[in-house]
Amino acid sequence: MSGGNSSPVVARSAEAMSVKLKPFSVPVFLAGIGGGITLLLALFEPRISGELGFVDRLFFFALHIGPAFAIAWPLTGWLFSLKLTRSVWPWITVAVAGFLSGLIVAPWSVVLEHLFSVVEASDAVSQAPFTVWTEVTQDLLAVPPKTTAVWLAVNSAIAWRMQLTASGRESTPDRKPPLAPAADTRSLFARVPARLGRDVIFLEAQEHYLRVVLFGGEQLLLHGLANAIMEIDADGTKGMLVHRSYWVSWAHVVRVAVDSTGGYAELTNGARIPVSRRRAAAVRAAFHDLPINSRTKSDAESARLNPPTVGVGAPRH
Repeated sequence: MSGGNSSPVVARSAEAMSVKLKPFSVPVFLAGIGGGITLLLALFEPRISGELGFVDRLFFFALHIGPAFAIAWPLTGWLFSLKLTRSVWPWITVAVAGFLSGLIVAPWSVVLEHLFSVVEASDAVSQAPFTVWTEVTQDLLAVPPKTTAVWLAVNSAIAWRMQLTASGRESTPDRKPPLAPAADTRSLFARVPARLGRDVIFLEAQEHYLRVVLFGGEQLLLHGLANAIMEIDADGTKGMLVHRSYWVSWAHVVRVAVDSTGGYAELTNGARIPVSRRRAAAVRAAFHDLPINSRTKSDAESARLNPPTVGVGAPRH
């Protein structure tokens, strides 16, 4: 711990980074990446032999990229919610989502080619008679590998952007939460560095990524929130889903302030976790029903005196 030796300049720099990088909206980020890919294809795609103008090419490729992203993103989240994915390397799950989205949009690609009267160069020189089924078959073979590669690259960019956002919350440069490789995808704690321990304070779902905040630090993983909660519960840590994107450990809840519109749970590290309006009454009742000895005074006081600096992103209701 660098503690009080932290330089004010470093602290101000981290604070400036945090202000610059937040808030981080994955849909907006996806739209930006999709727009960039669309522009590049409109400028440099060499295989279009039609007489499309630049604006028409923009629309043509946007109508390819947009639906592919719109399908791949929720599909990835759904795949991560399945128990089956707990035994699969996370990036394989991302690749499968990209491949499946390619299979889904392949027939749409044929429709667009006919609507825009676009013929690929390889088709123009072919002497074989073409039917709609032939075109669909060819696109089913050609499109999924491309969407898989693009989706892996896009998720790498999202992971990098999330890492910067999380790093910007820290007051010292030695407490950055990198995206962890999946050493053992069947265990959440096997993927969290041992130096961070197993004392989980809260979990924050960021789409199909998971921010794991522990007393010893934090880690960003490709992992489902529901699966993580089951693993932590099996490990003996009791907590509650207080918001669709946040789970908190009762051992670290200091105070609950809620009303009919929602509220927050204050934790031993100083973070205030949003409580949704739908869960407010249940959270308040569960907190008041906690046994007095569920969190010892010494543990709570120690956590308050030595809190890791952890921020909370804007809640998504």
